[in-house]
Amino acid sequence: MKKTTCYVKTEIMEHDLTAHFWICPTLTASECCVFELLVKGYTVTQISERRSRSAKTVSIQKHQIYKKLGIRNDVTFWLDLSLSPYVKIKFEPAPVVS
Repeated sequence: MKKTTCYVKTEIMEHDLTAHFWICPTLTASECCVFELLVKGYTVTQISERRSRSAKTVSIQKHQIYKKLGIRNDVTFWLDLSLSPYVKIKFEPAPVVS
């Protein structure tokens, strides 16, 4: 059976938040990884270094993510995500680490 929803859970430490994203249409596994790092604030260069891929490959993946989710550009990233009919977002306080 084909998977119809991509789920990404990530910690946004700067704001002490855990973010849950349910995305339809489905992103590829690579796009999900790139999306998670974009949400965390990583740049294309940082993502390419972290994933051992060329910056061009990551840039293309980012463009595909933006196209699939209706994100216009980096400036409108969070606005477009929150208004996208393809994305459901839930934020909650990050777990307290003792």
